[in-house]
Amino acid sequence: MLTLSGEEKIQMLRNGFPSWFYTFQSIFNLLIIVQGVFYSIFSLRTIHHFQYFRKRRLSDFQLSSLKWLRLFVIINIFLWLSGTTGAILEILGIDIFIDLFEVFYFGLTVLTLVLGVFTIQRPELFSEKEDVRSVVFEPVPLKTPEPVIEKLVKEEVEISLKEEKPESNKQDYSILATYIENEKPYLKNDLKMQDLVDATGLSYKRISELLNNDFKSSFYDVMNEYRLKESIRLMKANFHIQHTLTHLAEKAGFNSKTTFNRIFKKHTGQTPTEYIQSLELCE
Repeated sequence: MLTLSGEEKIQMLRNGFPSWFYTFQSIFNLLIIVQGVFYSIFSLRTIHHFQYFRKRRLSDFQLSSLKWLRLFVIINIFLWLSGTTGAILEILGIDIFIDLFEVFYFGLTVLTLVLGVFTIQRPELFSEKEDVRSVVFEPVPLKTPEPVIEKLVKEEVEISLKEEKPESNKQDYSILATYIENEKPYLKNDLKMQDLVDATGLSYKRISELLNNDFKSSFYDVMNEYRLKESIRLMKANFHIQHTLTHLAEKAGFNSKTTFNRIFKKHTGQTPTEYIQSLELCE
């Protein structure tokens, strides 16, 4: 339509748009609304993930606010679904007693206004600063990863819990260590620090501090040590008998066999093949 002359546009306004325009508009509306449903569901998942990892670090007031925020997202999903239904009915040429687009836009407008008031009244929910007086810290059992291979790998992988740390440090450390132990993010070949930030709710700077001060290593070194532990577990489970060492390395989270061989040799003093042979001799 942008290529039409002024006169042609005037004639179109007088005589009505061509049929293909309405079809195109309906499909475009449908795509926009489906996108809204997708992002609403994604927002709901993000809220759940955020609350799971920060539950012990948020005040009762903030937890209550999260529940309201989740309710707003659910309402938003239903509004987008009504809009999607309206778009589909319009494409099919089906008329019903109510205009779902009007319901969608009216509901979305009201929800936006309510959410705006809610945000103004509870700004601390969207702030990284915490009211220390309202946060109740509960003791969380800290879990230390198992040694990988005798004393050589134990010194690199095992995390010392003997040092006295402030309560907040223990809390953040527990969140990060528990996530790494339970979710095994290191099995992802292209894992980045930002992935840990998104998953745990801790800031990039905070995770870096925890890795350097508590794990006593850098991000890539810590992840590779866990991957080494996993590769040895696979070897002891005879994974290498039916698969190549390259596949075993990928299964453990390494992005290349070269890195796998280098890390394995560095921590064990043996190549993967030599270690497998030593396992066979012990059987």
